[in-house]
Amino acid sequence: MFDKVKRINFKKFSRAFAILWMIVLIVVMTITNVGIDKHFDWIKWLGSAMILFGIAVFGLFIGESMGSDMQKDRTTGLYQKNLTEYTKFRELVDDIIIYFPVFYDWFVPQRLESKQVNYLIMNDINPLKAKNIVKYCSDADLWNLKNGAIKKNDIYIDKLSEHEIEPVEDVLKGRIKLELSGCSYYLQAFAESNQKDVIEQGEAYKKARKYVRTSNRAIRLISGAVVSLALGILTVNEFMKGNDGQAWMNLVTRISNLFTALLSGWLSGATDVKLEANSIANKTDVLKLFKSAYEKNLFEKYNEDEKAKKHYEEQEKRKAEAINSVVDNKLIEMKEE
Repeated sequence: MFDKVKRINFKKFSRAFAILWMIVLIVVMTITNVGIDKHFDWIKWLGSAMILFGIAVFGLFIGESMGSDMQKDRTTGLYQKNLTEYTKFRELVDDIIIYFPVFYDWFVPQRLESKQVNYLIMNDINPLKAKNIVKYCSDADLWNLKNGAIKKNDIYIDKLSEHEIEPVEDVLKGRIKLELSGCSYYLQAFAESNQKDVIEQGEAYKKARKYVRTSNRAIRLISGAVVSLALGILTVNEFMKGNDGQAWMNLVTRISNLFTALLSGWLSGATDVKLEANSIANKTDVLKLFKSAYEKNLFEKYNEDEKAKKHYEEQEKRKAEAINSVVDNKLIEMKEE
């Protein structure tokens, strides 16, 4: 029995049920000869609207919960498939994950440069010119580029055409940015996007839990107060009779509202889970790029001491080269004299 339920296409089933219930609503509206009430009662309308609102909120919450749980529990679904793949790959790179922040710091500027180059190309700028502008130019070069060709590091960049000025200005003034999620976002399947460091995540989770507890309690108290108020305002009239058309109309409307809200909530919950599944797949893709870059030695795996030592040695080497260059120039001048 349970296997048969799992095989049901709930989207098709929900649509079919919604169509069937709409037919019932149309039939009831036709039989009861629904029209505009000349003696409209605002108090009665307010009571009916409050009931419909409560039914809709209930249906949305239950529908979202049903849709979310159903998508997450499906062992063959996209969510479980992506979560399993992420978990396996995360374990695979566990021994080298300490280098992920180094990779992240190296990888982000690469992707930013690529995004800026693509932005210029999409605005009809020659690919080579776009690449040279992003790689070699700064905001200080913008005025010169508007007025003529320039030379940067033995690279020649032609004057900007009229249609090229605005997109180049966007890039050089830093308006084309990456929307970053933070390094630690990719290290856990359910981590939310933020700019916290790995070591800060524990405190971030504490604050998030406190916020969730506080907001849930507030929602419960407010909803309880609203329900209490609604029950206090509403009154029970005479029990509906079999020939009471308005009462039957209210019944069908409220049940329609419930199922519409359930369907809407279900679709919302299912869509949210699919988006979460896509975010998990994105984390897996980034970890795969990290593993590939690590194995191909595309970024330097230095700790802070090693990095400082390397920079110091490069700095001293440049100083020595500069001194040697000055000495050589003086020797040449002395020989010429």
